Amino acid sequence: MNTTNVEKVFDLYVKKSYSSEIEKYLNSLGVSDEEKQEIKQSAFEKYTDYNVSKLVGKNKFYLILSLSSAVILLFIFFYIVPKQNINNSFFYSIGGSVLICFALYCSFVFLTSIDKEKMRSVAHSQTFDFGAFFTLFFALGIIPGGIFYFLISSTIESGQEKILNDTKIFTTATVVDGRSIDRTSLKGNTSNTTYIIVEFENKKGEKVKRKIDLSKYEFGDFGKDQQVSLIYSSVNDHNIKVLNKDADLAKYTNSQQRKFTINDLVSLLDEKDVLKFLNDIRYGWKEHGQEEWINEKDRSIIKRENNELIYFGSNEDYYNFTRNMDSGYREIIDPDSKTAMIPFGGKTFESDKYKIFIEPLIDKGQPVNTIVNITVKN
Repeated sequence: MNTTNVEKVFDLYVKKSYSSEIEKYLNSLGVSDEEKQEIKQSAFEKYTDYNVSKLVGKNKFYLILSLSSAVILLFIFFYIVPKQNINNSFFYSIGGSVLICFALYCSFVFLTSIDKEKMRSVAHSQTFDFGAFFTLFFALGIIPGGIFYFLISSTIESGQEKILNDTKIFTTATVVDGRSIDRTSLKGNTSNTTYIIVEFENKKGEKVKRKIDLSKYEFGDFGKDQQVSLIYSSVNDHNIKVLNKDADLAKYTNSQQRKFTINDLVSLLDEKDVLKFLNDIRYGWKEHGQEEWINEKDRSIIKRENNELIYFGSNEDYYNFTRNMDSGYREIIDPDSKTAMIPFGGKTFESDKYKIFIEPLIDKGQPVNTIVNITVKN
């Protein structure tokens, strides 16, 4: 068998010549039908090897391209995007999860398409089944897509939280509106949408309103016209967080967010930096006049004058102070007093240096506020 004739037929295959042209050339050789069939078979096998090598080479290139795209997309959505100022992570999370899944899916498809033996069966295919390609993508991509969505969303939220922590500005906002809506679908599934709208003044002096999504169980902690502590980012006043929980206040203000003790109040009689001392224990204290401080969130007031300190606090303070009194104080009980046997009556404690009177303000038989009066004994 003449190899030159095989090469010529192979070239015709490469040029995608019609079968009639190939047959015409074979007939012009003046050889037997058996030899013509051998020439044609050898040329076709060589053409198949050529197509397989070409297809595998192209698939390797697309494999490298898709893997590189996946790595770049992972870097963008898990490193670069979280560092940007983003108001809504939903579209980034959706877009990122789809793009990353598609790049990984293409990598999988091309990885399985670089085996020469497997490619021989499709070496001469002239069409690509896009319908099957995308159908398989959607079928395989649902679970990974959901996972990537939550991973990207979580990463972006963590990034925004870091930006907020690094650029935070403390302010007080007013709750101007809010909704908690339950919806039931035709299938009987129930969903809830809960949010509040707060108004505050940003660093530019502008009054802005911002929507804050909440859980249904947090909604009861807020009321219209309520003053709330809030931090917002100096580079993006859409990036905000309401500090309505002790854990949040402790995290962002470095305060202890604990209850006051009698010893704390006694220490205030000699404390020079009262405001710092108070905010180290519970955040939200402000000066309210000469030797007077107020915490609007806790609805507490402290006033100091000469050797006397007055504390106005919550009903819980009555139980806290009377049941956890320092061992250095002894209770003074006057058996002739009309309040001596009353469960919520005023109580007097003394030490060698201080006299403390703790009195609850009663409403309908229950303490609603607590007044503590501490004086230095002469």
